[in-house]
Amino acid sequence: MRYPAKKILSVVLSIAVFLLASHVFAQEQTSGDQTPAPTRDKPVSAPDLADIIPQATKLSADLATLKNRATDLLDVLGFEKNYAGIEEKLQGAAAQLQQIKDSKDGDPDKFAEIRMVIERQKELLEEISQPLGETIRQLGAWRNHWQAQQQQWNTWQSIILKDGELDPLQSIFAKAMATIDEALEIIHSQLGQMLTVQERAGNIQAKIIALNAEIDALILAARSGVRVNISPPMFSPSYFYQYSRQLWYALLKGLSESSWVGTRFVDQQGLIVFLQIFFSLLVIIAVYRKRQVINDSQRWRFLAERPFAAGIFFGTIVFMSFYQYRGLQDTLQLYLAIVGGISFARLISALNLVSWKRQFVYGVMIVYIISRLLQVIMLPLPLMRLFTVMTPLAGLIFCLRWADETRHQKGSGVYRWALRLSACYLAFVILAEIWGKHGLAEFLFLSLLRSTAPLLGLMLFMYVIRGFIEWIFRSSPLQRTALFYGNTDIIPRRVTLFINIAICGLILLPGILFIWGAYDDMSGAIKGLLSLGFNLGSQRITLGLVIISAGILYGSFLASSIIQKLLTDQVLARRRVEIGVQIAIARLVHYVLIFIGFVMALLALGFDFTKLTIVLSALGVGIGFGLQSVVNNFVTGN
Repeated sequence: MRYPAKKILSVVLSIAVFLLASHVFAQEQTSGDQTPAPTRDKPVSAPDLADIIPQATKLSADLATLKNRATDLLDVLGFEKNYAGIEEKLQGAAAQLQQIKDSKDGDPDKFAEIRMVIERQKELLEEISQPLGETIRQLGAWRNHWQAQQQQWNTWQSIILKDGELDPLQSIFAKAMATIDEALEIIHSQLGQMLTVQERAGNIQAKIIALNAEIDALILAARSGVRVNISPPMFSPSYFYQYSRQLWYALLKGLSESSWVGTRFVDQQGLIVFLQIFFSLLVIIAVYRKRQVINDSQRWRFLAERPFAAGIFFGTIVFMSFYQYRGLQDTLQLYLAIVGGISFARLISALNLVSWKRQFVYGVMIVYIISRLLQVIMLPLPLMRLFTVMTPLAGLIFCLRWADETRHQKGSGVYRWALRLSACYLAFVILAEIWGKHGLAEFLFLSLLRSTAPLLGLMLFMYVIRGFIEWIFRSSPLQRTALFYGNTDIIPRRVTLFINIAICGLILLPGILFIWGAYDDMSGAIKGLLSLGFNLGSQRITLGLVIISAGILYGSFLASSIIQKLLTDQVLARRRVEIGVQIAIARLVHYVLIFIGFVMALLALGFDFTKLTIVLSALGVGIGFGLQSVVNNFVTGN
């Protein structure tokens, strides 16, 4: 038996070696076939004599088509006008930047606001330049085509008229060459104008790059200076010597140089102000007309008591991001702070809050408005230092007092410890300012203030959104549908949780990072936060993808709970299906929806599922066999 086995093994090995050698030879032959053979210059052949005149006629038709298409090209004067507008706005931004540098006001927010203006002009430049680039590429293609025609006709002429024969064709060739020259002249004229305009766009882009680089350096220096900016201690003679007549002159100069609301503000922001007022009026009218319905809602009752404040507050919140910060940053911030702060305080007064919370909100809004006002009038440094000491000192006293009230009222311990930590924070600010660390003290105090005020407004906005969701599921006609009947408590709570997490992750956290100087602007904070992540093999997992995947999973769980309850209460119960079968079907639907959500979440993360169909097919077959008895019972009604 050994001999036949060895013989069979040798035959198999021989066949394998033969097949392997054949495969290698085939690959070598294929690669050899793919090697380009040396090309030889083929002799250029002239067309038939009968085709010369039709070809020349076709050239004339192509020239007519070129003239018509050349007249439909982009308007060069329009591009010049648009680029002139961009250059004017960039000059204004550069002048404003120079003014801030001359005043030695190293506030990073002002530099970031100027860069926002420059970024808008950069986006506008790219939007305008895109059709210009496409037109230049089209002209380049036409130029190559007509140059090829010129070379081709020169070759034909050298071949056909080499012996000076066929004199009647000389006029045809001359006419054809003149047609080609005219076409190239038209193309070169248009191309020259377009390239000149594109050169201007390149100069504008270079200026934008230079301004952004300068602003980046100034922001970096300003943030570094926050921690090293040292002033004389407040109990030293050097500080008291600053209170002289020059201080009064500096205060008057700041008031005279302040940019207040005027015709320039109306020209720049008039449309947005009109839309904000119109939107506020719509909200006020809606609250008045639906006052009875709003009074029935526990969360919206305060809106019915303060309809004007509600309209102004929501108008400010909605249109805050639409304002363009050009030249009037401080004045615009003061305007938004006054309008939004007063309306917010009015709404808070209608809520049933304890006294210390209401006082806390009033105090934060008052100090926030005052800080914006002092920034507009450019308060001299000695007075600003005094403000940075006295205001935190008052805040420290009130925080300790409110913490004691929460202890006597047996309130939440979280509030008490938060107020005590705030008092310690303000005490550190006071000590830093008194010691002479003005830059650090001002940064810590204003950052805390500018974080707290928008946070309070956002919390009220989220509170109203939750009331709106509860109204949808409890008071609107939607709650009477079979899908949501009986789920009016679970669904609003889960939807509200999802919306609150989304607002905190996409608005609140980036806003706080921007205020505290981690990013230069709000959009950069959102992009930077969402782009954080790690590499998993060749796949980049970012925070944005994780948020999307988590939202998909959360949505699948929410849909599963709704559909399960709908099946058990509305469908299966009416068919008198047994309890065990109802539970089995509900569990199966739950697992299927969760599995679909899990797969979609992985797809959102970027994973490749080319072989997923095989798994789903096998799973479908298994589920089909497993549900035979359940489906039979469901159909028969048992």
